[in-house]
Order: sequence, then C-alpha cells, then structure tokens
Amino acid sequence: ILDLDNLEEIKKIDQGNFISLLANFPNQLEEALGNSQEKIAKLNLQGEFKNIVCCGMGGSALFGDFLKSCLRDEISLPIEVCRGYHLPKFIDKDSLVLVDSYSGDTAESLSAFGEAKERGCQIVCFTSNGKLKEMAETSGTNLVLLPTGLTPRQSFHYSVIYSLALLNKLGLISDKSGEIMEAINITKKQVIKYSSDVKIAENSAKTLAQKIFGKISIIYTASDYKIAALKWKIDFNETAKTIAFYNVFSELNHNEINGWEHPKELTKNFIVIYLRNDDDPERIKKRFDITKKIINPYVAEIIEIYSGGEGKLTRLFSSILLGSFISFYLAILNKTDPTPALKVEFLKRELGNNY
Repeated sequence: ILDLDNLEEIKKIDQGNFISLLANFPNQLEEALGNSQEKIAKLNLQGEFKNIVCCGMGGSALFGDFLKSCLRDEISLPIEVCRGYHLPKFIDKDSLVLVDSYSGDTAESLSAFGEAKERGCQIVCFTSNGKLKEMAETSGTNLVLLPTGLTPRQSFHYSVIYSLALLNKLGLISDKSGEIMEAINITKKQVIKYSSDVKIAENSAKTLAQKIFGKISIIYTASDYKIAALKWKIDFNETAKTIAFYNVFSELNHNEINGWEHPKELTKNFIVIYLRNDDDPERIKKRFDITKKIINPYVAEIIEIYSGGEGKLTRLFSSILLGSFISFYLAILNKTDPTPALKVEFLKRELGNNY
C-alpha cells in the first residue's frame, strides 16, 4: 500500500493539483459569500412563485439537493430537483427555475433550459461558460457566472451560496451569512487537519482512506442529510474512481437491511460508513444503533463519523469536505489522478453533439 505521508509520490499522482483546490475550499466559500450580493443584485425576477425547480446533472445538481436539505424546515415553497432532459409537467410560468451546468454544455440542462423558456418560467442560470452562457446572454436570461478552473463537483458550493442569497432577496428565507461564516471557520480548521503534510497518525482523512481502500463503500445517513452521503458517493466515484453507494434512514430499514445476508462471499468486501449528526432525531439515532447490530456480522467494518458545527449548513459542508479529502487520498492509494473524469468525457464523445 502506498505511503500517504510520501509527499513526492502524492505530487506525482496528483497531476491536476487537486489537493490545492480542496485546501482552498473555505476561501471559495468566503469568495462566494463576499460577491453574492453583487451577483444577485443584477438579477431581474418579478412576482411570486409557486415552486422552485433546480436543474442539473452530476455535481451540478448538488446545489438543489443541498437547498432541499438545508431549507426543508424553513421555506414554504416546494423545491424539485430535476436530473434529466425534461421538466415535470407542473412547472409553468409561476415557477422559479434554476439551471446549473458548470461546463455550460450539459445536454440535459440545456434541454431543461429550453423547456423552461417555452413555458414562460423565470430562470436563473449558473455556469462558467459554454452553450448555456451563450443561450442565456442571447435571450436576456438571468445569468450568474461561476469561477473557471474547477470541476462540477468542486463548484457546487458557489451555486449553493448564490441561491441562498437569491432566495433571501426574494423574501423566501432568512439571511444565511452567519451560518456561512460558521462553515468558513470550521472548514478552515479542517483543511489544516486533513492537509497532505499532516502525518497519518494525526490525519483522520488519511486514516479513513486506508481503512476504506480496497473495499466497496456504502454510506448511510439520516434522510435530512442525504446530500452529504450523495456527495461522498460522487467523490468516491469521480475522484477516487472507486465504486460506492448510499442510502438513508429510515428507508433502508424497510428493505436494504435484509439484503446483507447474501452473497456471503461478497458482503465482507463492503465497508459501511455512518454519517451521523448531533441533531439526528432520537428515533433515527436508535435506528443507526440497531442497524449496526443487524449488519455488523456481514460487513468488513462499520465506520461512524460525526459532522462538525452548530448549524445544519455547517454540518453539511464539514461532512462533505471530509468526504472530499478521503476520496482524494483514496485516489492516491488507487494510483489514479484525482482530477479528470475520463470515462464521463469518453461517454460524451461517443454520444456526439446531440446527446
């Protein structure tokens, strides 16, 4: 197994300097918070809305899941996350449609944008470049430009913070600046703790990556924190190039716990990661504990991880950042460059221009 304290070896594998982007995460949050009011002030939205739909794919859809999770106990409007070519039928001129495509060339998002225009929706586009930028500019659609030089999975937090500022401006939610500042302060401490120059003995991200290495991960969390588990899965897939799955309490208690019995020769290759939170409801905490007793005999190990911070927004960001660091160190152990998603790019080329 590769030595995660060997910085020269890490640099050789990390061709895209992915670690520097992880280290910059709190600065990116700070940047987004600092310029959010200026970006949102330029948008032209009028009237009242019946619902909100967030359109995107992969990492560019995460902002919608984050908003749903973070705002479920505050916002009175339903939030729909649309991953696909077509909008739900109920989306109409009274809908607020947020379209996110970091590259600007995601076919499903472009299709959703076209349908939203046809239905007379009020639209805000989040992108760094590409056809979506061009189409928004040509049609006079609200446009928020994202910084270049990232990947979709490294940029979703910009869309989160800009969307929170937008919804606050519309009077739909309270100001989240204080919670974002807490997240900035917590994540600044995290990037120091998880830095590549911190030795394995003191670096929980490296230690956890070593435990997970060579295993298939299944991430379990409370349904309110589904976005964190989904982001871990995406980062394991795209950054570490390793297979991973996720599920949520208490849904998994109604089906998945039965599936651990077979095939017996394979289940010991699975490692279960519990993403827990201090504010998980007591009923869910009990389900975590009982489920551990049920599945523990069948799996290689169950790892329990608690998020940090007081507010939900901070707990989500802190959990997500730890997962991003773990996936980075997993990529190093797998001897694969964390930055490119070559199979996704291959698929797009094979599909051609009309995918």
